[in-house]
Amino acid sequence: MKVSELDVFDSAKAAQDPLVREELLQAAQADGHGPALAHARSVIAKARAGQDAKA
Repeated sequence: MKVSELDVFDSAKAAQDPLVREELLQAAQADGHGPALAHARSVIAKARAGQDAKA
């Protein structure tokens, strides 16, 4: 398989689903690592911004 055939995972697009956002936050909180929680919040903010742009 060529690299160009791989799908790119877009975490902000995935986090547009409320269930994915909830799971992402729960996993980051359970991890207990501050930067992981900050990253999860950033991804969710990007997802919400993307949703607002489409509305």
